[in-house]
Amino acid sequence: VMEGRMKEMLQKLAALLREEGEGDPEGPAAAALAPVTPEAVKDMCDYLEINLYAEPHLINIAKKLLEEPLPAGWEEHTDEDGEAYYVETESGQATADHPLDEEYRGLVQSERARLAHMELSLFNDPWVKFIDSDGVPYFYNFRTDDISFERPMDAQMRAAAAIQARARGMADRARLEKEGFKVKRVEAPKVSAAKARLVAQLHQNQMDHELSKARAEALARQEAEDALQRQLEAEREKAAEEERLRVEAEKQAMLEALRRKQEADGRRATVIQRVYRGHMARKRTELPWELRERMSFVLHRAWACHVARNVAGFLRAQRVRLEKARREVECAVTLQRMYRGHLGRARYAAETDENGPVRQRERAAAVIR
Repeated sequence: VMEGRMKEMLQKLAALLREEGEGDPEGPAAAALAPVTPEAVKDMCDYLEINLYAEPHLINIAKKLLEEPLPAGWEEHTDEDGEAYYVETESGQATADHPLDEEYRGLVQSERARLAHMELSLFNDPWVKFIDSDGVPYFYNFRTDDISFERPMDAQMRAAAAIQARARGMADRARLEKEGFKVKRVEAPKVSAAKARLVAQLHQNQMDHELSKARAEALARQEAEDALQRQLEAEREKAAEEERLRVEAEKQAMLEALRRKQEADGRRATVIQRVYRGHMARKRTELPWELRERMSFVLHRAWACHVARNVAGFLRAQRVRLEKARREVECAVTLQRMYRGHLGRARYAAETDENGPVRQRERAAAVIR
């Protein structure tokens, strides 16, 4: 019975070590392929419907599918959009699905069903080994997105170490009993079903806590990266704006300098033209002394005639105004004299006529009516 239990433990240990070894792409076939990246494994896990947080023990299946070469008779091609598709050489049939997709989907389902009734806390190892393009191995944590160049002590390795220690203890005990030594057996305390459920619940709570903590850390890290990205974007925009303002200022300064230069050139050209025109005018007006004297006499006489005409016109206009004023005064005097004579005749007629007042009253009444 003891030998059977030892064999069973050794088989489990060998299976764990074999699973550990299967995830290492160190063979010649894997070296010929392009190195698998954690991002590609994440995409493949999404494609195979593997939960990275709750089922990290299935990540190696997705990684192995990426490292698996195409079966014989299949070729990989790329379309115009950069999407990969696969062609069977014999039939010429093309498909967008990998030829091993169904096989690995079944492997995921079978592994999930096999471990459904087991305690998975020993197998929830989020660390997976990768090899970069330079051949340097590193480990990636799919829960926290951390990278390490040395494999951390995880639950799977602790379980393997525990199984190894127990196997060695059982082997030593069997050897001692075979040699005649009496080995005191210490039976493991029996655990009740309630306690087992409590332990399972504690394990589940611990797993949920670790998952929530990992999600919170991932969210905080993503927010920090977003904030850093926004800060970098703001700095780039600020630098671009400063560069634009600097270029605009230099452009304005150049335009202002050009405008000032053009204005200065224009002023200098105007001065040169003025000097040249004055020189040409003086050159054209250089005449003999007698001709200049005659011309000055003619100009003086023309100016005197012009002034005389202006004075004569002014005197003529003044004389006309005076004559008009005199006539207006005479007309006014004549009108006053005629009006006064009319008033005198009217008073005289009123005084000499007996019915004068009566006629005046009648005229006044007629006017009033």
